[in-house]
Amino acid sequence: MRLNVAALAATTVCCLAGIAFAQMATPAEQIRPVSPVAADDRQAVPVTPATRIFVLAEMRTMLAAAQGVAEAAGKHDFKAVAAAARTSGLKAFEGMPKQIMMELPEDFRGLGRQSHMSFDAIAQAADSGSDATVVSAKLGEALQFCVACHEAYRFTPKK
Repeated sequence: MRLNVAALAATTVCCLAGIAFAQMATPAEQIRPVSPVAADDRQAVPVTPATRIFVLAEMRTMLAAAQGVAEAAGKHDFKAVAAAARTSGLKAFEGMPKQIMMELPEDFRGLGRQSHMSFDAIAQAADSGSDATVVSAKLGEALQFCVACHEAYRFTPKK
């Protein structure tokens, strides 16, 4: 079991790093190769530099939280799982400044909210005594929102 969770942790980190640069879909049988010359048909989201910086920092926090969850689950340290997950829970989303929130499309905000709620679900699973398999499944569910968002949207400079 430890090997499977460690393998999941390594795979999770690699996949998250690639999300920003590739279009991916889930489940696995829907993953399609991306051509480097393919048109980027994701919805453009025009944002100010301040919004771009804020949201990308939030995304890096979620990436670090996912890595922390995977690593702690591999060690069966569920207090650390919960702590890592909470760094990207709903409270983080609710702390977003209103002017930044209003600059983002409603569907984008909805995916963000679902992502943060998924991290809270990971923390709840860890707190309730779930095993690493359940935590890993919850992490997979959370990452589906990350993939969906990165597949659907791209930031462009606001004019």
